[in-house]
Amino acid sequence: MKKNHITYSILALIVCFFQSCVTEEVLRTASYLDLSTKEIILSPQGGSMSFDVSSDGDWMITGVPDWLSVDQKAGVNNGTVSFSASVNTILEERTVSLVVKAGTLCKEVKVTQENQEYALSDTSFRFPIGGGSRILEIQYPGNWSLSSLPSWVQVDQKQGRGNGFVELTISKNNGKKQRRATLLLSIGLHTEEINITQSLADVIVETPGNLQEKLEQNNLMNEVQLAIEGLIDCNDINVLRTISNLRILKMKDIRIEESTGWVFGNYVNCPKDGLPDFSFRGLRLIELELPDSLKSIGSSALSYTTLINLVIPDQVKSIGDWAFSGCHSLESMIIPASVEQIGESAFYSCENLESMIIHGNITEIKKDCFLGCSKMTTLILPNSLVKIEDAFSVCYNLKTITLPPKLKEIENNAFSSCRLEEIHSKCIVPPTISKKTFWESYLKIVYVPRGSLKAYQSAPYWSNFTIIEE
Repeated sequence: MKKNHITYSILALIVCFFQSCVTEEVLRTASYLDLSTKEIILSPQGGSMSFDVSSDGDWMITGVPDWLSVDQKAGVNNGTVSFSASVNTILEERTVSLVVKAGTLCKEVKVTQENQEYALSDTSFRFPIGGGSRILEIQYPGNWSLSSLPSWVQVDQKQGRGNGFVELTISKNNGKKQRRATLLLSIGLHTEEINITQSLADVIVETPGNLQEKLEQNNLMNEVQLAIEGLIDCNDINVLRTISNLRILKMKDIRIEESTGWVFGNYVNCPKDGLPDFSFRGLRLIELELPDSLKSIGSSALSYTTLINLVIPDQVKSIGDWAFSGCHSLESMIIPASVEQIGESAFYSCENLESMIIHGNITEIKKDCFLGCSKMTTLILPNSLVKIEDAFSVCYNLKTITLPPKLKEIENNAFSSCRLEEIHSKCIVPPTISKKTFWESYLKIVYVPRGSLKAYQSAPYWSNFTIIEE
């Protein structure tokens, strides 16, 4: 009997236990779940935020990434969830949906951390042949590092964290070619290229008007040979005139900015990409590389220099009056196809000029343009030419000329004292000439196009020539 009583007691305890568990389970199963927000936005620098959970039961949070730290991932009934985010260093926005579950109920909070921006002072640096130092400024709160540095590029620090300044130091270039390097700057998970170029220029001018400062900083005010690049204005041109020993000047990679100022004692207007009036007048230059971007050569810009040869860039459209006058050492010249105008007396008294080849779209050769070019033996005129003024007087050694097909007029004294022996005309209609167009020449024969013989034999002043042949 006693044994049965013990058995019933044990059964009663088991029943009570299970009843209490069921009751407790019923109490913890939520009938509602609500969150104080559906979306949270964090700054790239990170920080702490929180949201409230309203429920009448157990709840838990899932989907927490490693860049978020949550103070509690589970709770009972109402509660506040606080979390913090680390600095976003991946340079891309990152987003996660935190899932809050309470029994069969489920809600989400979208957490977005904005992408971290960075800024660099520059991504391209250009150094002169002598080297030098420049500063790369990095604005970024995270880790960064520099790699792929060649031996001729030195930096004061290769890595860091947060905003910083990196000093780039370039050694002197003793070679004959410019040097290039691409440094790799790692910023978070991103890589930025930093391009380094060391040119063969002695000076690089970033700001027009600063040439003298650059020359003085580098001790270059007494150079015989000088290469410059960058941006200059007419005031910088005047500075070049003060370098008394200068004989060779290389300006291939120069851009000339529009400006006004004093050049050779004259106040001049300098057009963009134009060599201003009087630029190098009278300088003892023997070699000059003009800018590739040059579009005009001003009046007397190169007169009375000691240049022997010169290449005119193929973007030049105009050559001013007296531009090369008195260049007694100049031996040859090719006028490119881009040139549309040559001014009066442009090559006046270039006594040693032997060869002149004129391409381009020139319609008129103006007064005294080649007066006194006494050694000229080769002259090629453009097919576009319509008129020749009194331009070639006293070209003693010019024996033969070819007249282009569109030529309509040759003015008085155009070829006087040239000692011409032959004329080869491509003009079907005889150009208009005057009594002294070929004054004091030694003309022996005029060759004319087939079918135009009678026209020349009857044309004023052409008819004076005894031998005209087709």
